[in-house]
Amino acid sequence: MIKIFKSPTKVVWTYGAITGVCVAILSIVPQILERNDVPGSITMGNLVIVLTMVAFLLAGMLSSKQAGRVRTGSLAGLVAGLTSGIILSVVTLLQGARPDLNALFVFMLGIGAVMGMLGGLIGNMEQWMNAPNSSAKIVWTYGTISGICLGICLGTLAIAPLEYTPVVHIRALLIIILPIVAFLLAGMFASKQTGRVRAGSLAGLVAGLTAGIIAWAGTWAWGLLAGQIDMGPPGLMTVVNQLPLEAISLVFLLGVGTGIATLGGLIGTMMKAKVPPAGDPI
Repeated sequence: MIKIFKSPTKVVWTYGAITGVCVAILSIVPQILERNDVPGSITMGNLVIVLTMVAFLLAGMLSSKQAGRVRTGSLAGLVAGLTSGIILSVVTLLQGARPDLNALFVFMLGIGAVMGMLGGLIGNMEQWMNAPNSSAKIVWTYGTISGICLGICLGTLAIAPLEYTPVVHIRALLIIILPIVAFLLAGMFASKQTGRVRAGSLAGLVAGLTAGIIAWAGTWAWGLLAGQIDMGPPGLMTVVNQLPLEAISLVFLLGVGTGIATLGGLIGTMMKAKVPPAGDPI
């Protein structure tokens, strides 16, 4: 291994900067296609959003695997978002336009931090699962269980016909209340077991990811079985064009899950503190 990767700070800046430059270059391609009236530029732009999230995920996964810390992945995602945001702002200014800096940096930094943290979880999974008394097992257990329950509930509410619910407002209320309860409980129980607030935050992240994937897969599966989704070329193009919105919705769910679970983690640590195992990567 190259010596530069011995330092966690260098790991963060190396993977983050490289990923940010790649994302910026990738984001410029649809703009060039659109200016030259090339067909498919809109679809290309939608795919770039999805590829950006994948790039931030890989940056977090690789950097966290190198350093052995989840926070390294999150920081690498932040650096990647910052780097790509700066490059895109400069390019936009050189083109004579005024970039919306607030929206650009909030979008890039937010997605970078969340996807980087998720990549950090994946990057350290093998180390955690092999460690005795690792709090990661608690994180994944409570996060996955909460996410599965929440995903099934949200998917059912999404596909349930209106006539099957007593009042439409009740369903809307349940869509808001159920995630709050699930994330709060996941964070509270995970932190109560480990004595660490961050364990609760990570349990919320896992719960949000699990719930989002299950709800998304269940909704699309129902659409295919009910004949609501056309598998021909027009239908597939519609699916591709909807991917960015669904990906952003997943990131929003991950962010909300992390935030609410952090609150649950604070409650859990107050209920019962426990000294975390030595050498635990969380």
